[in-house]
Amino acid sequence: MFAEISAILGILNTVNSAISTIKEANGNAADAASILGKFSDANLRLNAWEKKTKIKRPLTPKEAMDLTLARRKIEATDRALKDACLMSGCSDVYQEMKRVQWESEQNHKNYMKNVLAKRRARKKKMEQYIIAIGLVIIVVLGSVIGWGGYKAYTKYENNSEKNRMSAAQERQKNIRQCGRSKC
Repeated sequence: MFAEISAILGILNTVNSAISTIKEANGNAADAASILGKFSDANLRLNAWEKKTKIKRPLTPKEAMDLTLARRKIEATDRALKDACLMSGCSDVYQEMKRVQWESEQNHKNYMKNVLAKRRARKKKMEQYIIAIGLVIIVVLGSVIGWGGYKAYTKYENNSEKNRMSAAQERQKNIRQCGRSKC
């Protein structure tokens, strides 16, 4: 994960060195376009890394700081790129790149909002599943306990009926033998 940010920063360093070359040599539009492509690639890779990481889990403080530093470096590189494009006379290429980049950033923001909404929906769905499973477990346990209680009660009733019958027989036997219920 940090290697990806390091690779992005390496691309930005390459772009910065190419910008300084264009400034020194008064490069043409093709050179500026290739640099703009590398710059856009670095920005897109950073956005892709952020999407990939935030979908799985929130950023750690170290990752958030690295992301912030990379964004600042991108902004500084963008300013230097704008200066270089204006000096070399290809401001139209820069303007087109900025338009496309703005659209890309808007799409990225919308995507990140959707990711947050999807995460909330997934969390809510999991909570519903857990509640449903818990209710099923409670109902099953209640049924098992009720059935077990019923079996124990019928066994007790049968035993108490037998005990009552044997006690009545004993009493009858005692009455026959000695005339009292207990001899």
